[in-house]
Amino acid sequence: LMNRLADEKLLDETVVIYASDHGLTLGEHGILGKHASRCQWHIYHVPFMVRHPEGKLAGEWHDFFASTHDIARTALSFMGARAPGMMTGEDLSVIFDGAEPPPRPYFTACYDDHVIAGDYDWFFIADSAGFRKRLYNKREDPQELVDVASEHPELVDKYWRVLEDEAGGTLPQFGRKAPKAVLGG
Repeated sequence: LMNRLADEKLLDETVVIYASDHGLTLGEHGILGKHASRCQWHIYHVPFMVRHPEGKLAGEWHDFFASTHDIARTALSFMGARAPGMMTGEDLSVIFDGAEPPPRPYFTACYDDHVIAGDYDWFFIADSAGFRKRLYNKREDPQELVDVASEHPELVDKYWRVLEDEAGGTLPQFGRKAPKAVLGG
């Protein structure tokens, strides 16, 4: 794509946004594909890259927890268009001008009947009813193999509240026959 844009003399006037909504488990935790109760690092740690037409910040990394919800607002901003008032997501184009998007200290997502939240230190996963809550220390256990929820009940409560707040107060409940969907924030 990049070579074609360069060949067509469009690279210097085109913003390229490359992202994925989820990864894929390739044998981690004994699973191939995706499984709601194992939506761990291999599922949520996915690429989100923006190439500025002028090459601004080329090769640099930003620690903002970007989401697919940010794509539309960012693309509209690059085109000089104002985003509709009800549009969710953040305008990440501001990063290229030295500004910061509003703070997003956590990542959150939902897959099937499970919800996840985390940051650079901790990863939390639970069924949306809250019956099975698990917590992983990402600094000490980057593969997220050892559940430490019983040792850190205050963090379990914190991430559960993060998810409830993100969902507007209550978490969605999905029946076993509900359509499968991936939602993130």
